[in-house]
Amino acid sequence: KGTGLALVTNVLAGVLSGGAHSAGVDVGKRGQFFLFVDPGSVGELARYYDAMEELVSQMRAAGSGDHLLPGGEVLLPGEPEWRNYDARTAAGRIAYPASVVHGLDRVAERLHIEPVQKRV
Repeated sequence: KGTGLALVTNVLAGVLSGGAHSAGVDVGKRGQFFLFVDPGSVGELARYYDAMEELVSQMRAAGSGDHLLPGGEVLLPGEPEWRNYDARTAAGRIAYPASVVHGLDRVAERLHIEPVQKRV
């Protein structure tokens, strides 16, 4: 399934849209393709939600063995980002590396505005 899905994605987002495909992809030539499906238009919506919950449960169970992932946790797409968002929201701030803050402070100095460190 994986190779077939990759090929279809390459055709839709690259070949069909006129964008680069396969080895010819670079930042300026990426094609785009969006597919929107209303699950309720092809079947019972409640059944869809039940099936999705079952799929998520199966995916999470796949990481429970020692041989698969450190810590045995399977994250679904978007979960790391939501966890970061929740942590940053709870903390009331976004933590930046010291090198980034130092660089911003140098820019602030050139612009004659208050350094970032004093505003935090």
